[in-house]
Amino acid sequence: SIAMLRAKGVDFDLTRRHGVGAAEFGPRLRKWVRAGLGRAGVVTFSGGYDLAYLVKGMFGDGYKHPATADEFQAVTRAIFRRRNLFDVKEMACRCPCDLRGGLSRVAGKLNVARAVGESHQAGSDSLLTCHTFMRMKQRYFDEDDKLSRVAGVLTDITASQYAVDVVM
Repeated sequence: SIAMLRAKGVDFDLTRRHGVGAAEFGPRLRKWVRAGLGRAGVVTFSGGYDLAYLVKGMFGDGYKHPATADEFQAVTRAIFRRRNLFDVKEMACRCPCDLRGGLSRVAGKLNVARAVGESHQAGSDSLLTCHTFMRMKQRYFDEDDKLSRVAGVLTDITASQYAVDVVM
């Protein structure tokens, strides 16, 4: 992963010197989330692992993840408030047409173009995830009751996948 990111132009030394450290970022994120995220929410694409890292960052190195995937989903729903948490991959599975695939494939099927950057770059993928969510919401989840059915539902994390995540 590190080699791929370096090949894509990520400068880890520059990030280390000028980036925001986890010790500073975590408490700020926790405060923002506790305040309700404002009008924002959390939108992921198959984001169970991403949320695991965010939660760990919010609560520091002493945080111990729950023992099971179901308990972890309950924790993420409580922290991010169910109504503000969406997983685009899970939403794609619930659409009336075939939207299976990775982020770029799902976005392509919805005619959503990548606005900047390349795949596997956090900012570029995040923006594409957001635009894909907005298009999917507009086309398939245009009513509040339809959207509420997918709020807080994360793409299935199997017990074995979650065990690997907890160890990391």
